[in-house]
Amino acid sequence: MRLKYLFGAFELDPASRELLRDGQPVALRPRALDCLVYLVENRERAVGRDELISAVWGRVDASDTVVAQTLLRVRKALDDAGNRQAMIRTLPRFGYRWVAPVREVPASRDAYPGSPGEGEGDAGLPPPGGAADFIADAVEPGLPIADTA
Repeated sequence: MRLKYLFGAFELDPASRELLRDGQPVALRPRALDCLVYLVENRERAVGRDELISAVWGRVDASDTVVAQTLLRVRKALDDAGNRQAMIRTLPRFGYRWVAPVREVPASRDAYPGSPGEGEGDAGLPPPGGAADFIADAVEPGLPIADTA
Protein backbone atom coordinates (compact mmCIF):
# COMPACT_ATOMS: atom_id res chain seq x y z
CA MET A 1 0.00 0.00 0.00
CA ARG A 2 1.29 3.45 -0.94
CA LEU A 3 1.49 6.01 1.83
CA LYS A 4 1.51 9.76 1.84
CA TYR A 5 2.55 11.96 4.73
CA LEU A 6 0.60 14.87 6.18
CA PHE A 7 2.28 17.56 8.30
CA GLY A 8 1.07 21.09 8.95
CA ALA A 9 -0.50 22.41 5.75
CA PHE A 10 1.56 19.97 3.66
CA GLU A 11 0.95 16.66 1.95
CA LEU A 12 3.94 14.65 0.71
CA ASP A 13 3.41 11.74 -1.68
CA PRO A 14 6.75 10.04 -2.37
CA ALA A 15 5.33 7.73 -5.07
CA SER A 16 3.94 10.57 -7.17
CA ARG A 17 6.87 12.80 -6.13
CA GLU A 18 4.54 15.62 -5.11
CA LEU A 19 4.60 18.09 -2.27
CA LEU A 20 1.35 19.99 -1.82
CA ARG A 21 0.59 22.94 0.45
CA ASP A 22 -3.12 23.46 1.08
CA GLY A 23 -3.75 21.30 -2.00
CA GLN A 24 -1.49 23.36 -4.28
CA PRO A 25 1.76 21.96 -5.74
CA VAL A 26 5.00 23.26 -4.23
CA ALA A 27 7.95 23.49 -6.62
CA LEU A 28 10.92 21.54 -5.31
CA ARG A 29 13.96 20.25 -7.18
CA PRO A 30 14.28 16.45 -7.34
CA ARG A 31 17.24 16.19 -4.92
CA ALA A 32 15.51 18.49 -2.45
CA LEU A 33 12.38 16.35 -2.66
CA ASP A 34 14.51 13.23 -2.11
CA CYS A 35 16.04 14.81 1.01
CA LEU A 36 12.59 15.70 2.33
CA VAL A 37 11.25 12.19 1.72
CA TYR A 38 14.28 10.59 3.36
CA LEU A 39 14.04 12.75 6.46
CA VAL A 40 10.28 12.21 6.82
CA GLU A 41 10.57 8.45 6.28
CA ASN A 42 13.35 8.28 8.91
CA ARG A 43 11.75 10.73 11.34
CA GLU A 44 12.06 8.41 14.32
CA ARG A 45 15.80 9.10 14.49
CA ALA A 46 18.55 11.55 13.66
CA VAL A 47 20.03 11.16 10.17
CA GLY A 48 23.76 11.68 9.82
CA ARG A 49 25.04 13.97 7.08
CA ASP A 50 27.00 11.13 5.43
CA GLU A 51 23.95 8.84 5.53
CA LEU A 52 21.78 11.51 3.90
CA ILE A 53 24.39 12.14 1.20
CA SER A 54 24.74 8.44 0.48
CA ALA A 55 20.96 7.93 0.32
CA VAL A 56 20.19 10.98 -1.85
CA TRP A 57 23.31 11.55 -3.94
CA GLY A 58 24.53 7.94 -3.98
CA ARG A 59 28.08 8.89 -2.99
CA VAL A 60 29.88 10.35 0.00
CA ASP A 61 31.83 13.14 -1.68
CA ALA A 62 29.04 15.73 -2.01
CA SER A 63 30.22 19.05 -0.65
CA ASP A 64 28.87 20.66 2.51
CA THR A 65 27.73 23.57 0.36
CA VAL A 66 25.60 21.35 -1.91
CA VAL A 67 23.97 19.67 1.09
CA ALA A 68 23.37 23.00 2.86
CA GLN A 69 21.86 24.59 -0.26
CA THR A 70 19.60 21.59 -0.85
CA LEU A 71 18.33 21.65 2.75
CA LEU A 72 17.85 25.41 2.49
CA ARG A 73 15.58 24.85 -0.54
CA VAL A 74 13.58 22.28 1.43
CA ARG A 75 13.27 24.61 4.41
CA LYS A 76 12.17 27.52 2.21
CA ALA A 77 9.52 25.36 0.55
CA LEU A 78 8.23 24.41 4.00
CA ASP A 79 8.50 27.96 5.41
CA ASP A 80 10.93 26.54 7.94
CA ALA A 81 13.86 28.84 7.08
CA GLY A 82 15.90 30.79 9.58
CA ASN A 83 16.07 29.84 13.22
CA ARG A 84 12.57 28.28 13.38
CA GLN A 85 13.59 24.70 12.61
CA ALA A 86 10.05 23.56 13.42
CA MET A 87 10.25 20.76 10.85
CA ILE A 88 13.92 20.03 10.18
CA ARG A 89 16.38 20.50 13.01
CA THR A 90 20.09 20.75 12.29
CA LEU A 91 22.25 18.71 14.62
CA PRO A 92 25.67 20.41 14.66
CA ARG A 93 28.56 18.20 13.53
CA PHE A 94 26.15 15.29 12.89
CA GLY A 95 23.25 15.85 10.51
CA TYR A 96 19.52 16.48 10.61
CA ARG A 97 16.34 15.35 12.31
CA TRP A 98 12.70 15.65 11.22
CA VAL A 99 10.84 17.04 14.26
CA ALA A 100 7.34 18.00 13.03
CA PRO A 101 4.42 15.66 13.77
CA VAL A 102 3.55 13.50 10.76
CA ARG A 103 0.43 11.52 9.98
CA GLU A 104 0.59 8.63 7.50
CA VAL A 105 -2.43 8.03 5.28
CA PRO A 106 -3.03 5.69 2.33
CA ALA A 107 -2.40 7.34 -1.02
CA SER A 108 -5.26 6.83 -3.46
CA ARG A 109 -4.37 6.06 -7.07
CA ASP A 110 -7.56 7.87 -8.09
CA ALA A 111 -6.16 11.13 -6.70
CA TYR A 112 -3.55 11.21 -9.47
CA PRO A 113 -5.06 11.30 -12.96
CA GLY A 114 -3.00 9.49 -15.52
CA SER A 115 -1.20 7.33 -12.97
CA PRO A 116 -0.64 3.77 -14.16
CA GLY A 117 -3.22 1.22 -13.07
CA GLU A 118 -2.44 -2.08 -11.42
CA GLY A 119 -0.01 -4.09 -13.49
CA GLU A 120 0.82 -1.21 -15.81
CA GLY A 121 4.39 0.01 -16.03
CA ASP A 122 5.76 3.50 -16.48
CA ALA A 123 8.41 2.71 -19.08
CA GLY A 124 8.93 5.53 -21.49
CA LEU A 125 7.45 8.20 -19.24
CA PRO A 126 9.53 11.25 -18.34
CA PRO A 127 11.00 11.30 -14.84
CA PRO A 128 8.66 12.48 -12.06
CA GLY A 129 8.61 16.26 -11.82
CA GLY A 130 9.03 16.55 -15.58
CA ALA A 131 12.03 16.46 -17.86
CA ALA A 132 12.93 20.09 -17.12
CA ASP A 133 13.42 19.35 -13.41
CA PHE A 134 15.51 16.31 -14.27
CA ILE A 135 17.72 18.32 -16.61
CA ALA A 136 17.99 21.23 -14.14
CA ASP A 137 19.38 18.90 -11.48
CA ALA A 138 21.71 17.16 -13.94
CA VAL A 139 23.63 20.24 -15.06
CA GLU A 140 25.66 22.76 -13.18
CA PRO A 141 23.85 25.97 -12.25
CA GLY A 142 24.54 28.82 -14.62
CA LEU A 143 25.31 26.64 -17.65
CA PRO A 144 22.94 26.95 -20.61
CA ILE A 145 20.85 23.93 -21.48
CA ALA A 146 21.01 23.09 -25.17
CA ASP A 147 17.67 22.84 -26.93
CA THR A 148 17.69 19.57 -28.85
CA ALA A 149 14.13 19.85 -30.19
